[in-house]
Amino acid sequence: MSQTQLESYQQIRPELGRRQREVLALLEFEDLSGQEIASRLGLPLHSVSGRLTELHDEGEIVNSGRTRWNGMTKRWVTVWRKNK
Repeated sequence: MSQTQLESYQQIRPELGRRQREVLALLEFEDLSGQEIASRLGLPLHSVSGRLTELHDEGEIVNSGRTRWNGMTKRWVTVWRKNK
């Protein structure tokens, strides 16, 4: 994720935490699962799962209605998208 993306989100949504802004910046361009987000940010899943819950509760992100197979967990997982 580029510094420019993060800076633009900081200007738009300064009340969000840094990690929340990072997650939203990724979801701006494509729908992703929690594991995909964590991977792109170079973090463990538990570092972003709480942020996904918070962003969902605030109406910032929604379930895309799709699932993806996660080869690591051998389970179908939720794919998130930014609420437009």
